Amino acid sequence: MVNLVLFRAGSAGRTINRFLARSVDTARATAYADTIDALYAVIADQRSAAAALSRRVKTVLMIVICVLLVTVATGVAQTIALIRLTGENTAQQQRIEQLMLNQQATLASFFDTDSSIVEMPNRGSANPSTADKSPGSAPHSGAAKRAHSKAH
Repeated sequence: MVNLVLFRAGSAGRTINRFLARSVDTARATAYADTIDALYAVIADQRSAAAALSRRVKTVLMIVICVLLVTVATGVAQTIALIRLTGENTAQQQRIEQLMLNQQATLASFFDTDSSIVEMPNRGSANPSTADKSPGSAPHSGAAKRAHSKAH
């Protein structure tokens, strides 16, 4: 009988080992499944985070492109304004130069007229009739005639 009990105990031990092995395999499988599920959850979170980051990067990129376009447009507008102002400045400078030349010609004609009208008495001359000429009777110079004709 002792042998029979031992036999039965031996078969029960084998049954327990099989049961434990099956339960360990089941526990391992469950642990692997839980790990895989956790990894899928992490991957899904990373995908959503990557999508959000991608949207933010696209937004920042669009803002940078818009700022760059505005900067280029401002530069073009400033260049056009500078070219226009340069042209206006050149034209105004030419007008001022022409005005100064006209004023110089007018002053020169006045000095020519004054010098021909007012004659300096010749100190060595004994003829007083040439020193007492009236200003209205003096002949006009060519410059004075041109100034006089431009005035009319």
